[in-house]
Amino acid sequence: MAFPLNVPGTTYHRCLEEHKKLIDMLKGILGGRLNSGKASNVDFLDQAIDSMHDQEFLTEDFIVQMMFEGIFASSESISSMLAMIFKLLSETPTVLEELRAEHKLILERREGQSTARCWDEYKSMTFTMQVINETLRLANTAPGLLRRAVRDIPVNGFMIPKGWSMMVVTIALHTNPNVAFMPFGGGMRQCVGAEYTRAFLCAFLHVLVTKFRWTEIKIGNVYRNPILGFKDGVNVELSESWN
Repeated sequence: MAFPLNVPGTTYHRCLEEHKKLIDMLKGILGGRLNSGKASNVDFLDQAIDSMHDQEFLTEDFIVQMMFEGIFASSESISSMLAMIFKLLSETPTVLEELRAEHKLILERREGQSTARCWDEYKSMTFTMQVINETLRLANTAPGLLRRAVRDIPVNGFMIPKGWSMMVVTIALHTNPNVAFMPFGGGMRQCVGAEYTRAFLCAFLHVLVTKFRWTEIKIGNVYRNPILGFKDGVNVELSESWN
């Protein structure tokens, strides 16, 4: 996050340069798929290309921007959440042991089956989901939610006039047990990746605690600027687990 000064040497200028490189790369990927003539429908990009013929808004430029926004949103949010999970689990070994116990039980139930019942296993990860939700509560990646008042709103003796922009600071909101838990926003503007994020984190934690152990090397303090970050990074050494 920086002041928008497009002057060589500034953070904003470097971001614009990197943005152009990434957009050019994504255009190349899209062009390669379009020229290949294959209709595999393997991933999001294939689905978008397949829908271009009957959805006028799906132009090549629009698809490239969707790809960029998806990469940015998922990389920024999920990577910081994973770092926070490592930090919190390293600080609370009792939680880590209970997490391992839940996933060990999943492996035991899976033995003898020809295929894993993925949906049933996912729904059984109740403690895992508590770990994920608590991490979201303590360290929401986004600094807040921007909204515009559609009418005058009285708040504790003050009046927010109609038309004003406001920012709901979710990390502060989540310290109050009497108000809503909304790490992905709410209503019509709720994040479309909410359930994907939870499912991804459950899958990641399952592999992590059943196949790996880690040793903390150095885990920095949490800060916001305004996105969630770590002063000295999160440094751990992973090793494969044989038990």
